Amino acid sequence: MYVYLPNGEQPASRVLLKDVLFAPSMGVTLISISQITGAGSIIVFTGNICQIYNKEKQAIGEIKVKGGLYRVFTSSSKTEAYIASTNEKFSINELHHHLGHVSHERARLLIRKGLVKGVELEANSEVVVCESCEWAKGLKKEIMKVREGERCAVVGKQVHSDLWGPAPVESINQKKYYVSFTDDYSRYMNVYFLTTKDEAFESYLIYEAWLSTQNNARIKCLHSD
Repeated sequence: MYVYLPNGEQPASRVLLKDVLFAPSMGVTLISISQITGAGSIIVFTGNICQIYNKEKQAIGEIKVKGGLYRVFTSSSKTEAYIASTNEKFSINELHHHLGHVSHERARLLIRKGLVKGVELEANSEVVVCESCEWAKGLKKEIMKVREGERCAVVGKQVHSDLWGPAPVESINQKKYYVSFTDDYSRYMNVYFLTTKDEAFESYLIYEAWLSTQNNARIKCLHSD
């Protein structure tokens, strides 16, 4: 993009800025001092004047303070940001990536309507399947919502158990595992936290006693992976 800098009694200097964020709706152009110095130019602040010099130490800009800011007011014909005439060429697949993986047809349409400036599309570039798009649009197999087989008719006829661990972080009481028991009829689950795996059988005995005293039932079948 080109910007115009007043240069005292000299004609305004046209300066090319690269790697800019093009935001035409802002109405103003903000230029970072760090970007100017990073490009090799020199910035000198003296009094109420900001002077800019190029790499050859030639003065290319002189901006005065207005309202506490170093602001430049130019005619309407020069307030617009001009794209450099050297447009960059992209293949349709590169443009697809740069535009956030919009469809290839949409990317071509944007170029054809002139909505993307500073870019030329290679005429003979062919569409290649985008692996990222294919992966993102992949579908997982739907989980069945209908239970296979009938649920048990009484408590304790079948109990499902699972032993999990170790956890990446210990609990306050130094527990790293848990074992769960889920009754197939009521779907009621009991969870016991364990310090080590060998405590699982003791937890089973506790659950067996709880099922007997609280539900007057015995475990007929224990199902575990």
